[in-house]
This record gives sequence, C-alpha cells and structure tokens, in this order.
Amino acid sequence: MSKKIRILLIIISVLLVGGLVYWQLIKKNVVKMAIKNAVSNATDDDYYVKYDSSYIDEVSGNAGFYNIVLQNDSARIKMLNQDTSVDRTIVDITVEAVEITGLNVPGFLSKNTVSASKLKIVGPVVKIIATGKAERKLTKEDSLALYKRLTGKFNNIQASEIEIVNGKILFANRLQEPHTRLEGVNMVLKNLQVDKEHNYENIISYLVKNLEVAVESFTQKNEKENVDFTAMDIRYSTSGKFISIEKVEQQDISGGVPAMQISKIKIAGIDTRKFIYEQKIEAESFTTRGGSVSLRKVKSGNNQKEQLDIENDFFTRAQIKNIDIGETDLRISSGRNQEVIIKKVRFKANSVGTVSTGTNLQRLLAGSNFKVSAEGTTLRTKDDLYDIKISPFTLTGETKTLSIKKLEIKPTMTWQQYGKTLKVQKDLYDLSFKDLTLSGFDIDALLINNSIIAQEITLTPEMRIYNDRTVPFDKSSKIGLYPHQQLVSLNIPVYISKVTVKNGSVMYRERGALSKKTGDVSFTNIWATIGNVTNMKEKIARNSTMTFSAKAKFLGQADLSTTWMLPLTKGNGTFTARGDMGGMNASRLSAITKPLGMAEISSGALNGLSFSMTGNDTHTNGKATIKYDGLKVKMLKSDGDSTTALEKKGLMTTLANLLIKNSNPRNGNLREGEIDFERDITKSFFNLLWKSIFQAVQRIAKGKDDG
Repeated sequence: MSKKIRILLIIISVLLVGGLVYWQLIKKNVVKMAIKNAVSNATDDDYYVKYDSSYIDEVSGNAGFYNIVLQNDSARIKMLNQDTSVDRTIVDITVEAVEITGLNVPGFLSKNTVSASKLKIVGPVVKIIATGKAERKLTKEDSLALYKRLTGKFNNIQASEIEIVNGKILFANRLQEPHTRLEGVNMVLKNLQVDKEHNYENIISYLVKNLEVAVESFTQKNEKENVDFTAMDIRYSTSGKFISIEKVEQQDISGGVPAMQISKIKIAGIDTRKFIYEQKIEAESFTTRGGSVSLRKVKSGNNQKEQLDIENDFFTRAQIKNIDIGETDLRISSGRNQEVIIKKVRFKANSVGTVSTGTNLQRLLAGSNFKVSAEGTTLRTKDDLYDIKISPFTLTGETKTLSIKKLEIKPTMTWQQYGKTLKVQKDLYDLSFKDLTLSGFDIDALLINNSIIAQEITLTPEMRIYNDRTVPFDKSSKIGLYPHQQLVSLNIPVYISKVTVKNGSVMYRERGALSKKTGDVSFTNIWATIGNVTNMKEKIARNSTMTFSAKAKFLGQADLSTTWMLPLTKGNGTFTARGDMGGMNASRLSAITKPLGMAEISSGALNGLSFSMTGNDTHTNGKATIKYDGLKVKMLKSDGDSTTALEKKGLMTTLANLLIKNSNPRNGNLREGEIDFERDITKSFFNLLWKSIFQAVQRIAKGKDDG
C-alpha cells in the first residue's frame, strides 16, 4: 500500500472516530431539537417540550427520555391573569419515562418519520383544561387538536406496540380542581401506523381493533347536580369485545348518600366501532352481580303523570340484546319525598329495545321478553295510617303473568287506638291477599300508560274491617260511592275480565254505641267471581255490567250465596242483588245482636233466608223471606261500661216476644216481607243492603205483611 493511500485511510479513520465522538457529544441535542421542532411546527399554540435526561443507542435503535414536560405557557399565563377571552383547551402533559425499542434514528432525524418496535410510556399525566367563561366539554375537534400537537410534523408514525403504564388523565375547568379523573391507566396498542395526513379517523381506528385498556379508577364530580360518580377496575378489550367494571358507585356529594352501588359489571359482544366513533353501545349482553340503585319518579306529559327516569347523559343511544342483573335493592323516590325500597330484585331480559336520551324505564321494558323477581317491599301511605307490604313476587313478560305470594295492607295502630284519633266514624282496614296472580297481564299497558289490564286475577283474601260507633257519625253524603261508581271514577284505566276469589274470608267488627261492646260479623270459605271489572269506555261499550257472585259460610254455620248486577253506565248507582242463606241455630246471631242491637236471641232455629232487590243512590225495592221456628228474644240494657255485662229489660222482653211471630211459615202460610227502603245518604252501600233486608225481616217477624 502506497504512503498516500495509508495517509488517506488514516485521515478517514480519524474523521470517522472524530465524527463518532462528536456525534456522541451532540446527538442528544440533535434529537431534542428535532422533538422541539416537531411540536412547535405543529401548532401556533406556543407549546414547548423539555425533558431532564435521555439515552440514545442509534445502532440498536433503543432510546429513553425521562421527566418529559409538554406545556403551553402563553395560554396558561392568560388564564392565570383571569383573561376570560381565552376560550380553548389547554393540554399539559408530563411523563416519567419514554422507552423506545427498535427506533429508526436516521428516519426520525431526516425523514420526519417515527418507526419503532415498541414504545413504552411510563407514568404519563395528561391534564386537559377548559378555559374561558363557559364550561366546555371535550369534543372531537379537541381530540384532533391534541393528536396533532402530539404527532407534530412527522409524516409517518409506526409502532408494533405502544404500552402505557400507570397513566393519569385529568379534566378541569380553568383554575378549578379537576372534575374528572382517570387514574392507573394501563394500555396496550398494537400495530400503529399513521400516515402524513394526520387524520383523526386514522388514529381513532386503532382504538377499534387493536386496543387493550385497564383503568384502576374513574371519578367524576358534578357540583351542579351534587353527584359524585366512581368506577373501579375498568377494562376494555377490542379483541374480546367487552367492557368490565369491578364496581360502580354514585352518591350525593353533600350528604355522601349512595345513589348507586353496582358490582361485577360486564358488557360483552360490543360493536367496538360504534362505541369508539359514535359513543353508542350496541352489545350482546349486560350482566352484573347487583347491588343497590336509586331511581326517581318525574312528572311527564300533559297530564303530569309520574314515571321512572333513567339518567342517560353520556351515551346518546344504547342497545343491549340480553340483560342479567343480580340481586339489587331498588330505591324509588318521588316528588312527595316518599321512598320505596324493593329488596333483592333479579332481572333478566332479552330482545330489549333501544335506550335513547330521555327514555324512561317503562318504555325500555315495554315489548321486551323479561322476568323480574324480588324479595318484596314495604311502603307507608301518605297519611301514615297503613303499611303496604309485598312479599316475594315475579313478573314475567313472556307469559304475561304477575305472581305475588302475599300482599298486605296493615294498619299502623290498633283499632282501639284508631278510634281515639277520629272526629267522625271511619272504617279501619286490615287486609291480606295471598297467592295473588294476574294472568294475561298487559305489562306494556302498565309500563307505558299506567293502565291495569289483565284477563284474570286469582287471590285468597283475608279482610278485617273495624268501626267504632261510639265516635260521632260522619254526616257527609255517600252518594256516588257505591263499588261500581268508585271503579268508574278511578283515574287509572282498569280492565279485569275476571276476578276469582278462592277460600277467602271477611270479618267486620263493630263497637256498639250503647253497649260499648264489640260484635263480629264473619264470612268464611268465600268462593267468588267478579266479572268485567272496568272503567274503560271501549270495554264498557261492549259489556256495560259488572257482575259479582259468591258462596260463603255466614258466622261459620249457614251457607250463603249471592249475585249482584252492577251497571257501569248508569250514573244513579243502579244495581240488582239477590241471595239465599241456609239454616243455623238462631241463638248464634246473638254474637251480633247483643252488642250492636241490644237484643239477645235466646232460642230458635233459623231455617233459611232469601232476598231479591233493585236499588239506586236513594232507594231499594224488592222482597225477602226468612224461615224460622221457636224464636224467643231478650231485650237488654247497659250501664255504659264496656267491662260489665248487659242486663235483661223485663218489660221490653215480654212486649217483644208478644209482638214477634215465633215461626215462619205459620199454620202452613209462608210470609214474605216487602222491601221499600229509603236510603240514608250518609250511610254506605253495604249498610243499605243489610238495612233493606232487615226491614223485610222485621215486617215478617211482626206479621205486618200478612194477607
């Protein structure tokens, strides 16, 4: 080798070594300037980037940057100076470390491209600040601006894998504390490639098919609505097409009262494209273990009916085909400051309809095939007089059936206590309905129109009614309060084709005004049918009469049967009633006549009773027949002390037995009694019935209608 060649090689070697040494000295600054230029050239927002330290191995393509900061000082200074003319979004970003594997350094420096095998971002904190007077929500345009700031002047960005570790995203309004926080954000994004167009749709498309996200917590405070929302352990998988949340909680900020606590939520089979691009949930299933949820009734429509409201601010529409909600306690509140708690609700549904903004719960369930069951609930009436208790129940959309094990309406005080609170007489009810089933139940009509429509109701009622006659009588008119009149006047549309009563019972207890003692009238083993129970005009046009027929035991002895015809089109309370009762020991009636009529039936046999009458608001007409033998009575008096026994009135007893015919028929002649009774309009429908019958019985006993 010639001397000249050797000298040339030495010079080249020195230059290469010198260049390499020089590159090692300046490469970090070159890279830093490239990054700064990329950011500053992308926007006129005066964003700057800085980092504390770095390492670069251009041979292996590995690099690291530490304690990175991306900020906009000019906008921040204006905001700090309370310049409300700044109306845009400021983004502050800090990152603990960025580690790059397989970086194409020459392409990064000369071709404005970023190409790497893996990009790992550790501890990023992204704070998004809305400035100006008006509060702003993050929009698609904001996201595009943020994306451009981050991608800068790079024409092409490629990465086989991007991993974010323990990130944090904060949203704030001006100088206020962040109202929304995502913490513990971990994400893996596969096969990213962005071209020079810097297209928002391009970058977002990778969130549709190549993204796995885990977020430790999401919290949001809304001070205007006084709500604090938290979601824990959130996972989103585009490959698995699911979202899962370990726990969701929403509560009142001031009082700390939970409005919702739900655990183990999973939405599966998500259309990830619609979820990312349109913020719409279309999925195969929604499941949760359950918890507790508070719903509120809001007034809606021209008639201001109350219906359940669903909060649905974020997602403009959701459609989930199948829903399975585990045991959840529902708290339902209304404008009357009344809360109903339904315990351990289980809900399953398929073919569920679309949820849109403003959709209420009624319309969500209407038309879907669902089944809801619950342990039950208890609520108190507005006057605090009754507790309504509903034991386990099941509502099934497919079979259109509602089954309730027991429905109870229980007074909150004893009948003795109740009497002391009254200024005028008023009945107190203690009601229990067992094995209550609605078949052919139009659930859609109930949920959408608050209508009760069913083909049949079956139940076993146990009814106790109390009245204290020592309390002053209520002299207000009872016109218009017959059972069929009250049905027609109900605000809720009702149509029940048939009501079937199985083995029911009714007990009426009354405290006598003179005796101060109580008497019980009982009907047991009641089997009854009520037909055409309706107040709906279209139903009444087809069939205008409600019917009632029943069989029972009177006082546990006599067989009783009765039939009523109750026209629903007559405004004057027109009705027809007829009935028959079998025989019993007449002295058994003393349990009623002593405390309530101040008379004792000392002997005799009641062999039968029949009656037939028509009536209206003011009058009844008809006939009744009572068969009896050997009837003897004692007339009684009281000293007004309920603890002492009633005494016999000798003279009155003698006169009564002289006036009363002691048998019917007598000498082969069966006497009938005329019913021609003028109603006391301050008395009830049932008072009118028995007083009309009693009028005829008196006439028979005294022989007034003897031919």
